[in-house]
Amino acid sequence: MSFTKPVDVVNISEEEYKEFIENNITSFKEFSKYLSNIEKDIKFQLFNNNDKLKEAFDKLLQNNFVYIKNKDIYYCDELNGLFPNFETFEFGKCTTYYSFDKSTLKLKFGDYEGRLINKTEKNYIYKYREEKPLKKRFSSKTISYLEGNYYRWDNTRYSGRSFNMGNSYPSYDSYHIPIYILKDYTNDQKNDKKVFSFIQENLIPDGLDSEVEEIYLKILELYKKKIIFIENDLKIDFEILRSSFLNGMKYKVKNEVLSLNNLKNNLLNKNDIKVNFNSFKSKYLNCEKIRADIEAYDEKILQDPNRGHWDLWDDFDENKPKFKLEKEIMARNPIADIKEDGIIGIDFGTKSTVVVFMEGREYI
Repeated sequence: MSFTKPVDVVNISEEEYKEFIENNITSFKEFSKYLSNIEKDIKFQLFNNNDKLKEAFDKLLQNNFVYIKNKDIYYCDELNGLFPNFETFEFGKCTTYYSFDKSTLKLKFGDYEGRLINKTEKNYIYKYREEKPLKKRFSSKTISYLEGNYYRWDNTRYSGRSFNMGNSYPSYDSYHIPIYILKDYTNDQKNDKKVFSFIQENLIPDGLDSEVEEIYLKILELYKKKIIFIENDLKIDFEILRSSFLNGMKYKVKNEVLSLNNLKNNLLNKNDIKVNFNSFKSKYLNCEKIRADIEAYDEKILQDPNRGHWDLWDDFDENKPKFKLEKEIMARNPIADIKEDGIIGIDFGTKSTVVVFMEGREYI
C-alpha cells in the first residue's frame, strides 16, 4: 500500500472558495487579463480612433459657432472662446448716454466666469451678426467692448464711440457680451489638439455623428475619472485604472461588461481555479494549531515524499469546488500513522484537559 502521493488538485468548501476569491482577487491571472483588455480598448479609443475624432472636429470647427449641447453655450474656434447662448441668455446692458455702468455687466454664464469682449472679438461678432446664432438678437444691436482700459460701443451706424457722450450722439442700449477663453494646448492651433480643450471642459458639441460621439463620450468619462490625462497628448494612468476597477468601475468592451463583480462571478462559476499554493498553504500548516493548539507543521511536510499531509489524502470530488495547483504537493494516508498497539490517556480536568499517549514503549 502506498502511504504518500503527489497531488495538484485539492477540494475546498464553497465558503473557502468564495472567501479565497474575495481576498486574493488581484493575484488571479484573470484580474490582470481584465485590466489588460480595458487598457487595450482605451488605447484603441485614444489612438486608433484619433483620425476619426480629428476629421470630425476639423469639419465641426469650420462653423463660426459650435453649439455645446450639454451646457447650452457656444464655442468659437477662431477666438478659442465660449459664449452664452446668444438666443436665450439675458445679457447685461446700459445706456450709451452716461458713463459705462459696470454694475450692469453679466459675465457669468453656466459654469464660466467670463470677461467683456475686446475689439477683435467684437469685430468677429459683427462680421457674422447676420448669421445664426447671432442674427435673431444681434443683427442690429449696439454692442459694448473693451479697447485697452476704455469701454466703447459700436452699432451699424457708429463705431468706436465712448460712453457718456450725452447729446453728442443718439442714446442707445448697449449690450455686454461675455467670453471665456479656453486653455490653448498647441501653438499651431491643430484641431486634433483643440479637442483637449473640449475634453478638459467637458464640452459635448452638437453635430458629431453617433459613432464619433460614442467614442468621444467614452473618452470624456475616462478623463472625468482621471484614468486618462492630458500631457502634450492623451495618456493612461494605469494605477488609477486599477484602483477604479477595484472600486466598482464598469467598462464595456464590445458586448462584454468588464467589472470586478463580473470577474468574481466568472471565477465562482468556473468551480475551479489555478492558484499558487503559497497563497493558501497556511491553512494546512496551521490546521493542528487551530484544532488542538499543537505546534504548526513545517513547510517541508508538503514537499517531502516520505512525509505528506493527512488533509490532502481525501478522495477527490470533481463536483466540489477545487484549486488547481501550479506545483504538486505531497498527501499522506492517515492509515500509515495509526498505532494499533498505542495507548491514549485523557485527563478531563476542571481547568484544562491533558492528553498523553504511548506507542510501542513501556512508558508514557
